[in-house]
Parts: sequence; C-alpha cells; structure tokens
Amino acid sequence: MPPDNWIYIQEPDVRMGRLQVFNNWSPALVADPTTIWLGLEYFCREGDDLWSMDSGRFVDFAAAELEKLV
Repeated sequence: MPPDNWIYIQEPDVRMGRLQVFNNWSPALVADPTTIWLGLEYFCREGDDLWSMDSGRFVDFAAAELEKLV
C-alpha cells in the first residue's frame, strides 16, 4: 500500500482526478484493516456526462479506469 492519503492522477487516458487510500487517513474509516479501501475521485459539473451517468454504469466506468492504472 502506498503511504499517501491521496494520489493525484495525471494519466491522459483516464478521467479520474484523485485516488484516496482511506486506510492512511484513519483506521476508523475501514471495516477490515487487512484490506485496502480506495476512493476514486472525479471532478465534474452538474449536468455533465459524469454527473448524469447511472450509478451502476458509473461503478463499471470507474472500475475500468482503475484497471487502466494498474
């Protein structure tokens, strides 16, 4: 696990802006400290394509972006 709380993403082929590692913020933020809890942050505007995306589709979109970074 990286030691950072968050990592800014600058890859040109993803729209993710930041990756958070909740374990590094506080152990109280994670239910199981033997796993890594991530937050993917996106910057959008009300009404744009990310804002308007269906929740299920957005989860798939974000997972695909995370895979691109690995």
